[in-house]
Amino acid sequence: YATLTREALRPLIATIPAGRILDGLIAKHVLVWESVPGPTMDYDGPIINGPILIPHGAPADRAFTMLPPRGIIPWYYFSDQWSTTDRDMIALFAHFDRIGVDYSLDRVDGVFLASVTEDALAIADTRPLAFARAALLWGCSGGGHHARRS
Repeated sequence: YATLTREALRPLIATIPAGRILDGLIAKHVLVWESVPGPTMDYDGPIINGPILIPHGAPADRAFTMLPPRGIIPWYYFSDQWSTTDRDMIALFAHFDRIGVDYSLDRVDGVFLASVTEDALAIADTRPLAFARAALLWGCSGGGHHARRS
């Protein structure tokens, strides 16, 4: 999913399960985090790492001091658990509040229905997953390019 264009990703969002990949996609397309080269050395010597998303304002050299000392770092390493926990979902609400984007989350007929603006609607069995999918739909529609204030 990480290498797909926003246009290619959009129709797949309803099928992406809750978890780290979905959280990473939110960091990439909704919060528009910076992509930086991953570290090339660990305690065992050279490693081959791809790019890693880091939050705005986090200098890459400082961010990597917090990483585990061995092995390859997944591109979504710094993402919160927006699609799986209510606490992090609420932090995503705060992001939309800061940038002035309307959202909603309701329970309808036993499922959760979430929206970000009127165009990004999603359903799921859990509140965080429904909202994460709606947020990602919004981000893949171009909304994330206005998110740099977070």
